[in-house]
Amino acid sequence: MGFSEDINKELIGKIVNKVVEQHKNLPINFFNANNLSHEFLYIDSSINRYIFGISDIVNLIKPGGKIRILEVGTYFGIMGISLSRIGYKVYVIDIPEFISNENLQKKFKSEGIDFYPVNLKNSELPFVDKFFDLIVFCEVLEHLNFNPIPILKEFNRILKNNGYIYMSVPNILSFSNRINLLLGRSILDPVNDFFRQLQTNDVMITDMHWRKYTTGEIKELFERLGFQIEKQYFLGSTDVYIDKSIKYYIKKIFFNLFPSLKGTHINIIRKKV
Repeated sequence: MGFSEDINKELIGKIVNKVVEQHKNLPINFFNANNLSHEFLYIDSSINRYIFGISDIVNLIKPGGKIRILEVGTYFGIMGISLSRIGYKVYVIDIPEFISNENLQKKFKSEGIDFYPVNLKNSELPFVDKFFDLIVFCEVLEHLNFNPIPILKEFNRILKNNGYIYMSVPNILSFSNRINLLLGRSILDPVNDFFRQLQTNDVMITDMHWRKYTTGEIKELFERLGFQIEKQYFLGSTDVYIDKSIKYYIKKIFFNLFPSLKGTHINIIRKKV
């Protein structure tokens, strides 16, 4: 499927919201935990982030059936399904515990999306060399509790020359992290999360952040592996949530003046020839 009209942010918003609406009629319900409030809260809080990401991707590579995109860490599949409806050929991977979910598989099959169970720790991806035009790698790198270099080398292998990685990660130098450090608090997950993670039917199996990065560290990591950083910018709550309160406008002004203190940084990375 494709669109003859210009794919602007308004159209992308309509597509994403439609995918979310349909998702709520057939939720994923990982591990049969029946914690749908958690599922819906996560998705609702991520809608504008999906719209920002897809808008960036459309500006990088115009959609078409021959443009192949791999989403690494698809989770509930909202972004992958939205990209597919826009007109890209989408492939998704996630850990076997997630991809084995029947509801998730049903969604992907109905959308013509190829899905694969992959644990990135194994560092070998089931794709041939130079297969993808773009890899979506959002909110995943910080969850890897192992050396990421082997899997990033795999990304280089399966990307076409001049192909892209679109990646978002938490900003370790965010305002909230700096305040917590000044107050003597940790900026990592609380110790109690180690205990929660071992509980049966707990969807936080991969929720913990093991390593966060500065923009400089991202640049060093990827450039040493044959990539070029095309663009880095910061995204914060005042960009994706809009209200009319005085507090919102004060925060908006502050983060416009100091964008590097926002909570997320976006990285557009190109594979060098």
